[in-house]
Amino acid sequence: MLTVAGGIDKQRTIPLFASRTLQAWSSGATPVRRPAREVVLWPDTFTNHLTPGIGTAAVEVLEAAGWR
Repeated sequence: MLTVAGGIDKQRTIPLFASRTLQAWSSGATPVRRPAREVVLWPDTFTNHLTPGIGTAAVEVLEAAGWR
């Protein structure tokens, strides 16, 4: 059965917020200090607040591949 607000099933659980957002992690990360190509990683709300580990892993993979 669906709820009235938003059409979300009552049995679905609400995701928990992460204890540390992707942006908070990124502000404390040490940038790579070698010549690198630059890329902009734009965190969406879901990745930033609910699953920042996905964004953290993306940054680590990009840095390992020579991107900054």
